[in-house]
Amino acid sequence: MSLDATTKHLGILSAAAGALLWGFSGVCLQYLSSAFGVSSLFATMVRSVVAAVLFLAVISATDRANLRLILSNRRLLAQHALFGLGLFGSQFFYALSIAATNAGTATVLQMSSTAFVLIRTALSARAFPRVRELGAFLCAVGGVWLIATQGDPSTLVLPAAGLALGLVNGVSTAFYVAYPRQLLARFGAFTSCGVGMMFNAVLSTLLWAGSQLASTPAGAPASVGAFQLPAFDASGALALFGGVAVLGTFAAFWLYVNGIHHAGPVTGSLLGALEPLAAMLIGAWWMGTAISTADWAGFALMVAMVVLVSLPSRPRRLGQSHS
Repeated sequence: MSLDATTKHLGILSAAAGALLWGFSGVCLQYLSSAFGVSSLFATMVRSVVAAVLFLAVISATDRANLRLILSNRRLLAQHALFGLGLFGSQFFYALSIAATNAGTATVLQMSSTAFVLIRTALSARAFPRVRELGAFLCAVGGVWLIATQGDPSTLVLPAAGLALGLVNGVSTAFYVAYPRQLLARFGAFTSCGVGMMFNAVLSTLLWAGSQLASTPAGAPASVGAFQLPAFDASGALALFGGVAVLGTFAAFWLYVNGIHHAGPVTGSLLGALEPLAAMLIGAWWMGTAISTADWAGFALMVAMVVLVSLPSRPRRLGQSHS
């Protein structure tokens, strides 16, 4: 086997491992919510703070020049702050969606982000979508419909709040995927993700602290009722810090970014479908979450959407609206 082939195969394994860890972290979030009542905001704060510290430690050792450039440039800082806002929205609404449904359903709904990216691309280009793009969008709509109704158009099986939060999560994810492309091309995905995660950590910490202070009884000292940490045992701490923060955020990003660098973005996009598959299967094994035939069909349509979007396409000819 040639060196290039070996590198690509290792890249595929790396990207697959990252996607699987993302799926595993979703089940950890479901466990923390159901067993210990850990709030979505607290979980988002912990995962972003831990991941940001680890990211910045590695970047300081491997890419210090770019880190200094970003931190010394207001425009670049503002761009990474917006990226961090997208990361926060994706992680926060993902956790909320899991709390309202389950890890598998929330992760499949998160795949709707691809459809939102398609819509944004078509609107910004002022061009009618290609046939395969329309097919991908219809697959996404069909997948969401199957998961929400279980195939019965007269009934909304999925909680309305869970469906809404899942779609908001899809929008947030679409933003953090589409917005920073120029930043990623210039500074590399790892460095830009690390700086964006730093802003995510600052924002989520401020919001959590504000929510704690707002819960303080009127007239009571600020310390009373504020900054109450969730009560969880060793398994909860391991799930939060190990499963969600270290493995499901830092390691997952690192492995996935490294994987798509060697295996290519198309292969990486296809391997990303392992995330909801892992969340569904691990959730069924660990949390006893039932997976219906409609759930599998909805997942299959979402995977078909990713495949259609990942197919190579010919450039549009002048005046051509779609292929």
